[in-house]
Order: sequence, then structure tokens, then C-alpha cells
Amino acid sequence: MRRFAVALGLIMAVCHSASLAAPPDGGRAVAVRGEPVQAGELRLRFRLPAGMIWPAGVVPEVYGEDLRDKAQLSWQPMNRHDGEPDPYSFGVRSIGPAEFAVRLSTPGQPFYVAVFAPGFLRFFERGPFKWSEVKEGPLEIALEKPGLLEIRFDAGKTSGKNLPFDRQMLTVMRMTTRNRYLWAAYRMDLPLGAPLRIADLDAGHYWITASTHPKAEVKTISGTVEQPVNPGWYHENVELHLAPDQTRRIDFHYAPPDPQAFRGQRTAVVRLRKRDGQPAKGVKVSIGYRDGHYGTIPVFAGLVPESGEIVLEGITDRVSQCLWFHRGYVVKIGEHPLGTFQFQTRSAPETFTFLLPPEVGDMAPDIDLVSVATGKHTKLSNLRGQLVCLDFWLSWCPYCQETIEKLDRASAQNRDHWNDHVTVVPISIDEEPGSVARHLEERGWKHLEHYWAGPWKSYPLDTAPALAFGLDFAPKTFLIGADGRILWRGHPLAKVSGKDIVERIEETLKLYSHGALPATSSTSSVAPKERGANSSLAGKGSSNPG
Repeated sequence: MRRFAVALGLIMAVCHSASLAAPPDGGRAVAVRGEPVQAGELRLRFRLPAGMIWPAGVVPEVYGEDLRDKAQLSWQPMNRHDGEPDPYSFGVRSIGPAEFAVRLSTPGQPFYVAVFAPGFLRFFERGPFKWSEVKEGPLEIALEKPGLLEIRFDAGKTSGKNLPFDRQMLTVMRMTTRNRYLWAAYRMDLPLGAPLRIADLDAGHYWITASTHPKAEVKTISGTVEQPVNPGWYHENVELHLAPDQTRRIDFHYAPPDPQAFRGQRTAVVRLRKRDGQPAKGVKVSIGYRDGHYGTIPVFAGLVPESGEIVLEGITDRVSQCLWFHRGYVVKIGEHPLGTFQFQTRSAPETFTFLLPPEVGDMAPDIDLVSVATGKHTKLSNLRGQLVCLDFWLSWCPYCQETIEKLDRASAQNRDHWNDHVTVVPISIDEEPGSVARHLEERGWKHLEHYWAGPWKSYPLDTAPALAFGLDFAPKTFLIGADGRILWRGHPLAKVSGKDIVERIEETLKLYSHGALPATSSTSSVAPKERGANSSLAGKGSSNPG
């Protein structure tokens, strides 16, 4: 699941120490209180607690609901550009100490007010507000003193030269909504034992991780080929709520890997089935336990027996504190995760059933598609008779953006050529469709009908359509023939899979024109090699960039 680290952002960040009294810009003068507000402007006033001083030169951000996601992403250290104007503070002018005026660009829509000023206060946001309710002004917003985090990593009594790692890494993420995080700070090269101190964070939920970087000579532990464990790759997580003006100290302590960490008193039956419900006997499978420190500890590796059931006795029901996609046990087929499981009861043996993902040549699962624009439902099978390009994506996944942009542009350019022959079906696995609609509007992608996969259970890959197709990363694309069978599956970008998805579509259309693929729905069983599609479309495979 490290592939979804791409959905969270590539880590770069800066840690800022708080200096609440000193203006970060050297103390430029601000206008005196009482400067008049022009007609149609919003008057904005901040109430500060005792001892907190608004720094000269700091201007709040004001943005509409349609820009909220973008504004929040801009707070991440890798997206900050020192010295450049803040687009979300554009038009906001100071009219007195901690008092501002701004003309809303879209007064008809709800808006938010935020303060993101490193060294003073970060991640402060209030709203939504309506212009109709505050236009008589002023809009008063109470600030709260920032909290302070002091994070330390204890490598133990072993001397540095005998440790399996050469440096510590500390990261802090802020939770904005369920399972959505923003990078707040990180240090990738802290000397062993050095603390990380952050004193400008708004109150809220934070996810803090300590990790280590292995020395070059340190190798993975013998016997962990299926689920590699490196003694130098230690990590530990803490989730906490930081209150206003609160100081929290977090101490992490290194512990060597424990190959028996999965041992306990429970029994699990892992049942593996083919798409037709038959036991998946003979399939190579591995099962690992997420220990919360080294990734996945091997529990089982081998072939599925004739019964299709693997009985795991003497295992633990403890769930480590990890991000949502790293909890419990993980089941893999080859290199691809099939799914995860956790015990739901206290004592009884539990059975967990997994379906193998559909292969090339199998009928595509008939998933439910929810229109992002209208909310109306339709079935994938309604598109039989056309070549379907089904693309799973996320609005915050970098590789996904490139794919959707290519497909949107190609659909416009090939409208006549693809008409009645190709249907592109982008299906978002975002948490809710509203953010997808806003994202599409911001990007100007309007040449495709977009769909939503439906609600999560815990994370993006457990939506019903994602489970039906055995989704293990995003973006991932499936080409489905006119007869409803899967012709190809993999990563849609050439730099990852060796061939661009638009090129694959064009090649498949040629196969249809030459009679190499069935042009109408068929219920007969045809082996993939007889259709010839997979070999000609395969490129370099379907590995993930994550």
C-alpha cells in the first residue's frame, strides 16, 4: 500500500520554531485601526488571546468553497514558495492591527478564512461563512494560541556504530478529514537523539511518525523474501489531539524486529476463491502481519491447498497503530495485495474470504457506477458492445492527474473516431463525490462523464468497485472488450508500464477492425491467447510507481 503514499504527497517539509512576538517579515508597519471599508468589502477582525500579538505583514487567506482543497494543499511545505505572493491572500488588505478588508470574488458561494503564517500560526481555518450573513460586518474570528510538539527518538543504549541505521527521520501530518492528511513538518536527516520542536500548530488531530534509515550494509532478515523486513527500517506512529496552548512531548523508542510479533491465541481461516466461487487451489499466496514497526512480518507463504482454505493458528488479534492501509494482516497474491483482515470478535475463530482479482480473459465484474454530475446510477454492463476504458483514480494522486488529463484531451480530439466504438469511464475512489466535482471544475476537464465508486469502508481500496476488480493501486486502468471481457489491465502511463493508455486504445481498435476481437457480446469461454489482445497490449507490464 505504499503506492498510496503517492496519494499523500512526496515528502519535503520545513520545521518552524515559534516566535509569537516577532514579525516574520522584520516588522513592516500596518495601517492604523479605523481605515474605511469600501462598499461590497468584507470586514474581517481577529480576536487574539492575552499575550498573542498579530505580526506585522501577516495577511489571512480568504477563499471560496471551490478552492478549499487547493488552499489546504498549498499549506504543505513542499508546496510553499518563499517570496512568492500567496494567491489565497490576493486582495486582502490590512486596515488595522489584526483587522482586514477583502472583496469576495464569488460572494454567492460559502467561503473560508485561514491563517497560515510559519512562526506564528499554521493550519488555522474557520468557516464556511456566507456573505449574506456577514456583509453588514465585521466578521469576528477568535484566534487560539498554537500548541507545541516536542518529539524525540531514543535509539537505546547501543552505540551508533552498532546500530543498523545511520539517521532518524521525524514527520508530522495534520488530519483534515477522515483519512486525509496534510504534511506539517519533517526532518529527514536528524542526528540520533536530536529533538524536533514545532511551536506554531493550530489545535487539531496530528499523526506523528518516527523512522530510521538503514545503513547500506544492512540486509533484510533471512526468510522474509515474501514480506521483506530490514532491521534498519524502523518506524513508529502516534496519533494525538493537540489542544490550544498545549505542550505535548512524544518519545519514541527503538526496538529490534521480532519475527514472532504475530503470535497470539487466535485462529483465522483465510478462504481464497476464484471468481466462479471455486477454491483457488494451487495459487501462490503470502500472508503477513503489520507489526507497526517494520512493515509486514511473514506469517504464511505457500500454495493454497485443495480446500481453498489456509488455517492460521496461534496468531494475535492486536492491531498496531498504523495508517488505515497498514493495519492487521495483509494477503498477497504474488506481488499484489489481495486485501487485509482484522479480527472482529474476542475469542471465536474467524473466517475471512477473498476473491481472486479478475484476470485478462475474465468477464469484467458488473459494478455500479454513480455519476459525479447527477448522482444517477448505471451498470458497467450497459456499455457492452463498445470498448470500455475503465480508469480508477483519485483527485489527490499525482499520477492520476496526468492520466485523466490525457484521457480528457484524447476524448475531445478523437470524438468522431471513437464515437460509438470507445467509452472512457473514469471512476474516482475519492471519499465523496463533491470534492471530485470541484476538482474537475478547477481543472477544466469536461469532455468525459465521470463516475464515483461509492463510499469507503475504511480507505479508498475497499469501495465495492475497487474490491470487485481487485484494485491494489491507483491509477489503474482496465480495457474491457465489446463482449465484456477484460483485454488488458495495468498502469495507464508509458513511463510506468511501457505504453500509454491512449496508444493501447488505438491498438485495440485496430484489432477490432482486423477481426481479431469479438465485436458483440458473447457468453462463450475464450482463452486470452485466442483473442490475442493481452500479448499485443502488454508493453513492459503493470508495475506501480509507488
